[in-house]
Amino acid sequence: MRIARVFNNNIVLAIDDNNHTEKILWGKGVGFQKKSGDQINPANQDKIFVQDTTSE
Repeated sequence: MRIARVFNNNIVLAIDDNNHTEKILWGKGVGFQKKSGDQINPANQDKIFVQDTTSE
């Protein structure tokens, strides 16, 4: 998973390398001294938000 955008020290937007979905990662210090393109481990995050794109 790589970082697409750093919002602040605790929230980043990441792109999953496997299925190319955008995810918002929320965790203490997840964005600290990080920049776009850096690799990130999703296992260390408190919350992961994924947009549901299914339709009825």
